[in-house]
Amino acid sequence: MNGKKVEMSLNTPILLRSGDVESADRLREEAVFRIVGKVETFSETGVLIEIIEMTGNKQSKVTSGHATVFIPMHKIDHIFVLA
Repeated sequence: MNGKKVEMSLNTPILLRSGDVESADRLREEAVFRIVGKVETFSETGVLIEIIEMTGNKQSKVTSGHATVFIPMHKIDHIFVLA
């Protein structure tokens, strides 16, 4: 699965902080339930993925730029290979 583009559905959300880090009253947290990205490493403990797109609980896109994150297997519900 390494190098493949996938869509990942999470069974528990990842909280992402966005907004102005300088001002606490402008920070907000968004729950991410779906991730589209390219798998860098797939192992029995989790997936290291380069994120392309993240979707929140109301199908709203959450932007984060390109980042590489490790998602542990216990957070993943389904993985679909897109390409």
